[in-house]
Amino acid sequence: MNRREFLSGIAGAVLLKRMALGLPSTQVGANASTAFDVMVTFDNTYPFDSKDQTFSEDEKGIVTEAASRWKAAWATVDFKTQLINHKLERTQGLSNQKLYEKIMSANPKHANYALTADPNHSETAVTSGSITRLQKNWLDGSKGPAINRLVNTLAHEYTHTTEGGLFTHPYYQRLFGKNSVPIVVGNITESIAEKLFPAAQ
Repeated sequence: MNRREFLSGIAGAVLLKRMALGLPSTQVGANASTAFDVMVTFDNTYPFDSKDQTFSEDEKGIVTEAASRWKAAWATVDFKTQLINHKLERTQGLSNQKLYEKIMSANPKHANYALTADPNHSETAVTSGSITRLQKNWLDGSKGPAINRLVNTLAHEYTHTTEGGLFTHPYYQRLFGKNSVPIVVGNITESIAEKLFPAAQ
């Protein structure tokens, strides 16, 4: 998922100030459906990778906020309804209802993040087993995401994990496989996050 914009300007300053002050920055909408927890860990080791970095406190705050928004989006009736009614590919033979139940089954959900600064790696994120590796320049630099784009990626990558179902998509995901489970889940999650947490917040 390489189409990203950076969290910047007033919205970013407000977000970081809220986190610094310990104020709640997310709320679940009135159409809440499923409650669950997300356990986030940082500075994990990505399998067979010696390029791991250490997350800064600001980077941790941005990822934690995105995980909180992901959790809020998945807790809505809207998420369930959209996923169950969407055309899906690479479902492992599951009905949409069973697929929804599979990705929702873990409570708490575990989101384990490693960080890389490898400039030769074109992906913004990649997952193996239970570890998702995020690109440092995506979080820190001018090519990084707006916060709800990061929500898309965290939800997408969770469906690649063992816990999230090991769902796949084609390698050239921007050209093929737009209805693959991780891509659909990420896009639906982002669209709901945009409603719950508009850019002006």
